[in-house]
Amino acid sequence: MWQKRLKAILLPVLLFLSLTVLLGLLLNLLIQTDPFQRYLLEQLSRTTGYELSAEKITLNFSNGIGVRARNF
Repeated sequence: MWQKRLKAILLPVLLFLSLTVLLGLLLNLLIQTDPFQRYLLEQLSRTTGYELSAEKITLNFSNGIGVRARNF
């Protein structure tokens, strides 16, 4: 009986964690492409009202989620 309950709880949790990791990896791959970086900088510039530019944008997952922009 407890195995069914554990399976009912554990399966959605594992699916959610797997989906989160997969989306993080896909976002990391997407953010490394030049067209997406240009689009992201244009949207940030439009939103903040400042002219923003960067040489390269990367995601960092070592100590939590972070964004690094070179020559920002």
